[in-house]
Amino acid sequence: MSAVESAKRRILIVDDSRMSQEFLRKTLASAGYTWIDLQSSGANALKYLGIGEKGEPRISIDLILLDIVMPDLTGLQVLRLIKNIPEYEDVPVIMVSADESVNQLFVAFEAGATDYIQKPPKKVELLARVHSALKLKDALDQRRAREKELEEANHLLELANLSYIKTNRTDGLTGIFNKRAFDELYESEWDTAVQEKTLIALFMIDIDDFKKYNDTYGHQAGDKALKSVAEALQHGLGKKTDILARFGGEEFIVLLPATSRQEAMATSQRFKKSVFDLRIPHKLSEHKTLTISQGVMTTRPVASADKERVIKIADKALYKAKHSGKNAIRYYEDGNV
Repeated sequence: MSAVESAKRRILIVDDSRMSQEFLRKTLASAGYTWIDLQSSGANALKYLGIGEKGEPRISIDLILLDIVMPDLTGLQVLRLIKNIPEYEDVPVIMVSADESVNQLFVAFEAGATDYIQKPPKKVELLARVHSALKLKDALDQRRAREKELEEANHLLELANLSYIKTNRTDGLTGIFNKRAFDELYESEWDTAVQEKTLIALFMIDIDDFKKYNDTYGHQAGDKALKSVAEALQHGLGKKTDILARFGGEEFIVLLPATSRQEAMATSQRFKKSVFDLRIPHKLSEHKTLTISQGVMTTRPVASADKERVIKIADKALYKAKHSGKNAIRYYEDGNV
């Protein structure tokens, strides 16, 4: 370690003996360590480090030389308090004491001490142990820096993935899932239903007379209406696992995992009311307001079944709903088509 590097190190000496303080300070200074702070008691050391004082700032410290036997707080008590502070968790602490009992050493290392040196310390031994402790601090700092860089890199990757997902899995106009995302989720939920032997419900939903709406009010109004309908449908979902997607144009698709016919019927009625209650004027509609028609299919998936058939059946139900007065709902179950 160069003299310039040594001079940058901040070392705290905690010892109630003025003679011991001076010996440690002079020995360290002789090796180029000039940034040395002295505290004569455990309480003063804790206050200096901002421990136990509300609002007191933590300080940057590289090494602590801590006497074990002190009149107010013992070095072991001070050590435990220091090591409870995240900012000081990696700061090496060398315990200094005339007591070399095995039990004393064991307790010190258990409490987080880095090293132990006997009083009065030999100059060469002291400097060697200080140098070793500071090398350990450097290694820990470098590891922390790498961990932080890795965390930041992972965070950036997570943001990039979220951005990718948002771009590739959501509909740009309404903000709900797009067809690509729905296809992936449908595959996954189908497999889950097969394993758990649960029902699913699938909805095909279409805005009634939407071409006439666009022709009458313009595409900007049409886009606004699509967003409003998507939001109304989203609010009509009953569970966090329910999936709503824009299937294309003015058509939406909904998948409700673990859902019975009765639950699906209740949800479809909610959808119908939510959109009708938007009261979006549509003078060419029979109801004079924007409405939706729905085709609903409930089934219990099995591994050998055709997933696409369920969508086709729901679409067929939607076709019948639209040709029976609109603002309508048609339900189908397996065996009823």
